Amino acid sequence: MDSARAELLAAAFCPYNLTFAAFIATIVYVIRRPHHPDLSAIPAIGPSGWLAPYRGAEMFEKHACEMVKEGVAKYPGRMFRVPRLGWTVVLNGRRWVDELRGAPEEEMSFFAATEEFTQMRYTLGPNIVDGDHAHVEVVRNELTKNIGACFDDIYDEIRQGFGDSITFEEGQEWSSIPAFAMAISIIARATNRVFVGLPLCRDPAFLHSNIELASNVMKTAQWISVWPEVLRPLVGTVMSPYKKFLSSLSDHIGAIVAQRIDEDKVLGVDREDRPNDAISWLLNHYAPGQAQPDAIVVRILGMNFVALHTSTNAFTHALYQLASQPEYIAPLRAEVEEVIAREGWSKSAMRDMHKIDSFLRESGRVSEGDCLVMNRKVVKDGGYTFSDGTTLPKGTLVSVAMPSVHLNADVYPDPETFDAFRFSRMREEDSMKYQTVSTDCDFIPFGHGRHACPGRFFAVNELKAMLAHVVLHYDVQLDGGSRTKPRSEYFGDIALANTAARVLFRKRVE
Repeated sequence: MDSARAELLAAAFCPYNLTFAAFIATIVYVIRRPHHPDLSAIPAIGPSGWLAPYRGAEMFEKHACEMVKEGVAKYPGRMFRVPRLGWTVVLNGRRWVDELRGAPEEEMSFFAATEEFTQMRYTLGPNIVDGDHAHVEVVRNELTKNIGACFDDIYDEIRQGFGDSITFEEGQEWSSIPAFAMAISIIARATNRVFVGLPLCRDPAFLHSNIELASNVMKTAQWISVWPEVLRPLVGTVMSPYKKFLSSLSDHIGAIVAQRIDEDKVLGVDREDRPNDAISWLLNHYAPGQAQPDAIVVRILGMNFVALHTSTNAFTHALYQLASQPEYIAPLRAEVEEVIAREGWSKSAMRDMHKIDSFLRESGRVSEGDCLVMNRKVVKDGGYTFSDGTTLPKGTLVSVAMPSVHLNADVYPDPETFDAFRFSRMREEDSMKYQTVSTDCDFIPFGHGRHACPGRFFAVNELKAMLAHVVLHYDVQLDGGSRTKPRSEYFGDIALANTAARVLFRKRVE
């Protein structure tokens, strides 16, 4: 996979033209101003006044994380607002996490906020929104339940992926690899080994289409969001990327899905040789004769959209941490060797790699990820009232400030320092707590509560297998032996792991 794919992902979070988009946002604000929630009682970060959406949109795009951190420092334990899609109210501190987690969906909606930020109706198609949610159930249930059964295939693809990505010229000790591009290539292959199986999971055109779609979804959603709701159907229809990619992906997978539907009709769904993959799991959610190939393709497309870039970002951050602090390789390698000797490459082995897990969780805690998480939208008539008596009107977008939770010195001593084995030490008292898959009021990359990411169990096992493979088979370092982790790339409130940095790999000397 070449660096162009990493550049494509970076482009996903850039508006077509920030100044023009901000200008449009101002016009939109004026048009919609009578209908905007009145948030004047909530202190604002950034510009104020009637031109705030214009000036603030550009400022937030360039300095979102700094603005959120400013609010965290200025209003400890309180709410503040930032100029993101109009105004977003930011909840500052762990106390709000539990309260937001418990808010009823019919009052404070996760799904309405997701639709607002992704414009899914237009970017992934109305069928994803208005149709059944079989793909969500597959991720929540079948995918999670089959991690153990599919683990051999997952690790086989990881092993092959690293072998294909990290090559050495004759006489060359170290190989310099673009980390982000490598990570997304391997994760796309390993994930689709379970989604669609061989040989499609290794088809470069199929993988490229999935990666490019996700990039276009985020870029298009950002553009559509600045328009008034009354104009979004028109703008969304014109700008929508999904029809183009649905056609492309149908060329790759449509015939396979149609064949599988026919095989189920003729041979039944209980046959021993029926593939154990996401296509079969999706088909299980439809009555005989009801499944349509396009509906299955769209859901595979949606599952890839959710899976690929979040996992890629997480792994690339962890790899940069390891390469900038290679002293952690030896203790991690010792753990991997001991566990693999006892249990082989298996889901149970991943469960017992406490140091590997701790490394990933700590990387997720300190890495600059999305600075605003747990997005919700107030949908209750009359607004939603918090425990402190603050009422936010209907239509208000609400998020939690990640830095206020992950950099809380009352919970994490020396919170801004990366301590790889912080959580494995904490697990010595309770081995079931402080795992990367565990969410709580102090660790929220996956959200918290009933809307926590259902795919995190699969993703974390995949990431642990990748990190374990690296430390077992390679030495790593940054170019020039640098001890400074490559700087993240900021796109609004999203911090992407550096897409240009390279990591040096050397085959381990046995």
